[in-house]
Amino acid sequence: MPAHGRGPLGDLAAPGAYLVTTATAARRRLLAKVRSDGVTLLPIGSSVRHAWRMIAVHRPWIILGACTIMPDHLHGILSWQAVPPGRRGSLSVIMSGFKSEATRFARTSGSLSRVELLWQRSFHVVALRSESQLQRAERYISDNARMEWERIVTSDRWSADQTAG
Repeated sequence: MPAHGRGPLGDLAAPGAYLVTTATAARRRLLAKVRSDGVTLLPIGSSVRHAWRMIAVHRPWIILGACTIMPDHLHGILSWQAVPPGRRGSLSVIMSGFKSEATRFARTSGSLSRVELLWQRSFHVVALRSESQLQRAERYISDNARMEWERIVTSDRWSADQTAG
């Protein structure tokens, strides 16, 4: 579900664990390359990883869980028990800050021009309401690169089979 602060998930500032997915603008493959041995970050992907890690620096009540950066998107788990009084802590605020910081890092490093957009407007979120949901999300994140590699290999084989005949 795209996140806008409230909806079927309820209050996105409520304590809990959340699986977030955010994609690059136009799904451009700017962040990483997937190979048989894993994911290799491109320079913009390194900026994204740094911005992800900075979430917990700017908001020390947040626990960063599993995260993977793929060629055109990021999956990550964020959780917290309570937002300190006087601090803004909804998931929308957190993701907006993360996206802004990743874009700033990428532009400062020269990896992204001043006019290029890095992210799509919104993000997808799943509230993880149980330990089993959290474990499934962690497994999904850890398996994501392998699944992408298998898709690439299968797609390449299909393409080769189509052109061989």
